[in-house]
Amino acid sequence: GVAFARGKMYAEAGRDKDAEAQFQRAIRMVPSFANARWFLADIYTKQGKLSDAKNELEHIVRLDPANKLVLEQLEAVRLRLAASR
Repeated sequence: GVAFARGKMYAEAGRDKDAEAQFQRAIRMVPSFANARWFLADIYTKQGKLSDAKNELEHIVRLDPANKLVLEQLEAVRLRLAASR
């Protein structure tokens, strides 16, 4: 929980690299930590790391296949990824 809280704090302060590291740490400790994956996917999307964002979102969908918000975001990332190729 501490790594996730730090990640959110860093993200809100615009310190994306620090936030990324904290969310990754939280996921290493708890691989099913969907909220950490969601925020990490957001950071990856902002950084243009669309494949990484897609991977995080797909992992969340495997954990919660009925989550419409995640499914919508995943589709948006997939479309952006396809358009960039």
